[in-house]
Amino acid sequence: MNKATLKQANQLVAGDVIIAPDNSQHVVTEVVVHGLGAAWLTIHTDTGLKLDKTQDAAKLDTYDVLSPANR
Repeated sequence: MNKATLKQANQLVAGDVIIAPDNSQHVVTEVVVHGLGAAWLTIHTDTGLKLDKTQDAAKLDTYDVLSPANR
């Protein structure tokens, strides 16, 4: 059985699988840190989902995730 863990947005890495509230799965394909002082984070997924967060907001947003080790 695959067990989801809770991760902050700033902890996501390529290969993590985000489990959405509707139980759909989105594989993180790329995490880009950008902006002045690396203030922004953009997370891309295989389904076209794109999450743009400030580093501060990324610390507050959490997601249910299947990491590669848990699949």
